[in-house]
Amino acid sequence: MWDTRDLSQPAGVFEGAHNNVLTCCAVSADGQLFVSCSNGFDGQGCELKVWDRRQSKLLFDLSGHTQSATCCGFVPGSPSAGLAGSSPLVVSGSQDATLRSWSIEGAEGSQVSCCRLETAHRLTSLAVAPAAGGGAAQGPGDATPAKPAEQTQLLTASFSGAVGWWEMGAGGSCKLRACASEGSLLSRGDHETPL
Repeated sequence: MWDTRDLSQPAGVFEGAHNNVLTCCAVSADGQLFVSCSNGFDGQGCELKVWDRRQSKLLFDLSGHTQSATCCGFVPGSPSAGLAGSSPLVVSGSQDATLRSWSIEGAEGSQVSCCRLETAHRLTSLAVAPAAGGGAAQGPGDATPAKPAEQTQLLTASFSGAVGWWEMGAGGSCKLRACASEGSLLSRGDHETPL
């Protein structure tokens, strides 16, 4: 871990780091926790690790991906995410073509949901936009003015070139709102994605 005010030496070194190549890391909104994920296969080395910045230590692993976990992010706690207080969810994507959400409350953390995608859509990156309250998000082709989203929004990208727009509902469930590839809209609607 580095302090950006003085990059001449690390501000902290964390024990128990990944054995494989680190693929992504994200920091919680309050800056106290961070999550990292790594390259792996057959369920080995594909875990996420949740860290406590203040204590410079590993809190626990989140296991479930069967191929490289390529992207991760925090979803701040909010009523729309089904969480009380400020406890965040973690969301992750993988080359196993799954989008997973995890609760990081308690001593171990646990998987909340898993959305399986077509194999061609192995996830490479994701971005999280927290819920702002006050209305529905504007989608492609909507004539209504844009309003702040009531639910957390996720964007995912995959090896196939597809970009997915998701809404995260109560308890961490995800609903695919739209999927586009090379500028064309492949699907759009209110259908539920299996979790």
